[in-house]
Amino acid sequence: MSLTTVSLNDALIIISDTLVLNMWDYFVPRQGLGMHQELTSGGERIIVSHPSIEGLEDVQEEEAGLACMVCREGYSLCPTDMLGTYCYSKRLNLGLGIGSGTQSEWVYTTVSHFNVIHFKCHLEAKRADASLKNPKKEWEGAAIRNNETLCNNIFPLRGPSIPLAQYARYVDQYWDTLNVLGRADGSRSRLLTYDIVLVRAYNYCLISIPFSIK
Repeated sequence: MSLTTVSLNDALIIISDTLVLNMWDYFVPRQGLGMHQELTSGGERIIVSHPSIEGLEDVQEEEAGLACMVCREGYSLCPTDMLGTYCYSKRLNLGLGIGSGTQSEWVYTTVSHFNVIHFKCHLEAKRADASLKNPKKEWEGAAIRNNETLCNNIFPLRGPSIPLAQYARYVDQYWDTLNVLGRADGSRSRLLTYDIVLVRAYNYCLISIPFSIK
């Protein structure tokens, strides 16, 4: 009988692989994953076939584009369910003017991690948070879903099949939530322009936005 010499390291690898396969067979039988074992002249071989998991063929996923962080569906699967992104807005005093002529001019500035969610999923989560043994306020629960990041509004993102009237309703809701922060000066288009300019300036380190200001 011939003996084959192996190194200690190779022996440990063989033992480790054998233990892993035995444990895997115990907890997850190979047959259940479309796998079976065959003995050949070259040793043991694992044959893998396409697994058949009941109900898997009925599962649909969002192939491309925006998808809700809760239900994982977007405008491809739910074309008429409005999506938005969690955001955090502050009221900011620009203080424009020179010397004693400086006047208060309030605008809004907004940041977002772009965590997308259906408005209906947000409402369902809000109701669930309120019914907990230790209830959470609307934006406390939302902050948890928003990767532990502060948020106090949802910016609407119109899909191709969303009617204009439906989109306008959510836009009004966005501005109504901003108004709760306090009055701002100017039309919506002017305030939105300021918001974009301030964020761009902040990104280029031209200004520092004091998010602690009430």
